[in-house]
Amino acid sequence: MPNPLPKMNRINPPMTQGQRRVWLALEEQKRRRRRGAVGPASSLTITLAGSVINIVQVGPDQGIAIAIQRSDDGNFGESVDGDKAFGATTWDLSSEAAGYYRICFEDENGRAIAPFSNAIQFAPVAPAILLASDGHGHLTWTLNFTSPYDGINIYQSDDGETWPSSPFDGWDLSSGNRDCSGSAGYFRICICDGDGNDVLPYSNAVYSDGL
Repeated sequence: MPNPLPKMNRINPPMTQGQRRVWLALEEQKRRRRRGAVGPASSLTITLAGSVINIVQVGPDQGIAIAIQRSDDGNFGESVDGDKAFGATTWDLSSEAAGYYRICFEDENGRAIAPFSNAIQFAPVAPAILLASDGHGHLTWTLNFTSPYDGINIYQSDDGETWPSSPFDGWDLSSGNRDCSGSAGYFRICICDGDGNDVLPYSNAVYSDGL
């Protein structure tokens, strides 16, 4: 039986180097088209409004969840600090520490998956009580935080610098005001717990003429 190899070579002769380069280029184009058919690459973008991160995701979900990373200096590792279900659009940092934050995806081992969002710097607002007076001891106050207690201690000072260890008066935080007229001097307040102990911070000091 004759050897068919010469006939096969005549039908499909070996490619030249130039033909092989063309063939490889065509195959790469096919692979790119196949990859492109899967869908657009994902991207994550965040902005900060107060203590809330707003999340914009473009493209498909990856891994098992949306995750967050925190860093003191902006150098992030592979671990994540927390996660949320896919579709989350906000992340509240009000109870988190100061630092740099970014969003990513999380794999089943608790590690970050690219792509990563841009990084934002977060600095929590220090708790503060703003005390106001009409000048005659009618006190009103506002807080920039939520207190777990409803009591306040009210302190009085002759000079606004030296304060006694015991409060002048006590009242309910939720009332929003207290009449301490008739006593001249400076006043400040703070939250107090169920046992009457001061819970810092103290408010600013305001003056009353005692009328």
